[in-house]
Amino acid sequence: MEMDYPYVKLLDYRNRWSELEASENPFSVVVMAHLRSQETRRRVRERFNWKLRLTRMLYERGYGRDEVLGLYRFIDMVLNLPEELEEKYHEKIFKEEEVREMPYITTAERIGMRKGMLEDAREMVLEALEERFGVVPEDVKEVVRSQDDRDELRRWLRLAIRAGSLDEFRREAGV
Repeated sequence: MEMDYPYVKLLDYRNRWSELEASENPFSVVVMAHLRSQETRRRVRERFNWKLRLTRMLYERGYGRDEVLGLYRFIDMVLNLPEELEEKYHEKIFKEEEVREMPYITTAERIGMRKGMLEDAREMVLEALEERFGVVPEDVKEVVRSQDDRDELRRWLRLAIRAGSLDEFRREAGV
């Protein structure tokens, strides 16, 4: 028995950008967000501009509320920004929604998403520590669970992955 599956290499769409922009297919936004995520990995200002542009595109394409929310969450996840730019991004989108009278993403939803992402980041740090070093002491868990800075949590996750010991993690993280 033999099965053939069609496959698509997303990087092949780099040269088909105008086709993606012209498409009404919601998946085209997913592909564009992924491509821009790869291309702007270390250029946060450019990433900020693309995140804003792609989010605006959701409104311009006339998608329904559920589609906008799902795509918004994906864009927000793959085009992550430092906290200060993230705040600026949310302010611009909020103003845009007011002008368009299209409040797809309420302030409560934004806050909920941000809290959810923080909680996920905290749990990822704790899981990495547990996987690497076994039982994580309560004082370390408490410090990690009280951290509200996404950039610091990202740093701690990388540190949890590469630290040689729990003591090294504590020293370098200041925990």
